[in-house]
This record gives sequence, structure tokens and C-alpha cells, in this order.
Amino acid sequence: MLVTAPSNTAADLLTERLAATGVQVVRVGNISRVDESVMLHTLDSIVARHPDSKNIKKVKIQAADYRRQARQHKRSFGYEERREREHLKQQAKELEAWAGTLEERLVEQILTSAQAITCTLVGANHPVLERYRFKTCVMDEAAQALEPAAWIPIIKCSRVVLAGDPFQLPPTVKSQEAAKSGLSKTLIERCLELIPDAVHLLDVQYRMHHTIMDFSNQYFYAGALKAHESVVGHRLLTLSIKKAMC
Repeated sequence: MLVTAPSNTAADLLTERLAATGVQVVRVGNISRVDESVMLHTLDSIVARHPDSKNIKKVKIQAADYRRQARQHKRSFGYEERREREHLKQQAKELEAWAGTLEERLVEQILTSAQAITCTLVGANHPVLERYRFKTCVMDEAAQALEPAAWIPIIKCSRVVLAGDPFQLPPTVKSQEAAKSGLSKTLIERCLELIPDAVHLLDVQYRMHHTIMDFSNQYFYAGALKAHESVVGHRLLTLSIKKAMC
């Protein structure tokens, strides 16, 4: 299963939540943009911790050593030296190719054994995912996703689940011309119009007192939302008392 979101922050949160439930998840993407809390679940980190990585590293070191030995020969040398240099370069080339093959096999093993692969929408175009196809793609925060980016993971999947709320934050479109031309309209909004029977409203909210949600509930959702019992009568005064008692 491919699990995506428009931003790295959202993709990291999805990774964290999936891992917390026991799902075997692999986070794919540029590790410089991944939060430290989910670094353990990144593909690079999993590869580095795998026992086979030690053997791959040894092969790479040996290849580098052969390259170093080949460079030690000076330009003016005889037939035997030239032959030795070519032999060392060939050995290095073969070892580098072997290390690459071993690394590809290890990455394939990790990805195919994962229950969920998480990434950003654009990150779904990562080279390691190029030849993979998925049965299901779950796209979180789909109401904030630019449609061109949304199609990147979709074309890799047979089934798509869009999760989001078009009545909340819209996608960021800096060009007014592009927005007027339709870029500000998201794929989930198109689905709401074209295939309303495929839409399911999550009608329970867990964030606020029922009176706070009342206006938006009536204005946007025709009164369909309900406040969960944990927050339906929740007040700041109650929270303050609880903290004082603690």
C-alpha cells in the first residue's frame, strides 16, 4: 500500500502513526527533509541497519582500494604495469557493479516486505519506486493537494482513497492566473461533484465543544457533524481544574 500526503510533515506524521499501530512502514524520500522522529523508518536507515549492508560496504571498500591501486601507476610504465592497471580497473568495475546489484536486491527486499510505503505526492516519483505498482494508494490531506501532484502516486495504483476536507485549508497556488485557470480546484473537489456516491463523510469530530463547532457544522456540513463524547462538553475551565488537581 502506498500512503501519501502533499507535505513532508504530513508524510512523517502518517509514518509515525502507522508505525505506532504495528504496521511495517518504510518512509521514502530525501532524508534531509524527514523529521528526526521517523528517521528510524526511512529506507536509508533500514538499509544501513540491515546485516547485508556490511557485506555491501566491504565490496565497495575493496572496489575503492583497487581504484586507488590503479591510480598509483605513473603514465610512463611498461607493458606489465599497464596490464596490471587495466586488471585493477576491471576488478574495481566488476565489484562496483556487484555492490550495486546487492544494494538493489536489498532495497527490493525491504520495499516488497513493507506493509505500507509512505512519501509525499512528488516523492512517489522517487527512483526506487519507479517500477513498483500498488493495489491501493491512500492520499491524506487531499484537499490541500495540487491536482498535477496528486496524479503522480495515482498512476502507480489500482485503487485510490482520497482523505481530506475541501471546506478547510485549500492548496497553495501562488499564481493568480493558474488559480483562475483551475489549478486551485483539487481532485477531491472534482470527485465530490462527479461521483458523490463514492464519498463518505466522517461525521464525528474530536477537537471541540459542540457549540464551537455549531456554526461551521450548519454552514458547511448541513448539521451532519457530531462532537465525540470526549469533547462534546469540553471546557477550558474543566481542563484548568484537572491540571490543578494533578
